[in-house]
Amino acid sequence: MSKTCLNISLDQDLMDFVQGDNIETLCSDPDFYKALVDVQTKLRDGTGQWHTFEDVFGNGNKI
Repeated sequence: MSKTCLNISLDQDLMDFVQGDNIETLCSDPDFYKALVDVQTKLRDGTGQWHTFEDVFGNGNKI
């Protein structure tokens, strides 16, 4: 069985929020939970579409 690793980057505001017991609050949000399940499903069945950093964020030039 092949395994896939997914790194999820969280911004500092979200990291501050999920410190301690707040992770349950975050994961209890139906939309957030559905998004996580959708990602897991796509990774498992091979239908996920992969993009480069540049595809998602551009060339990295700051405005």
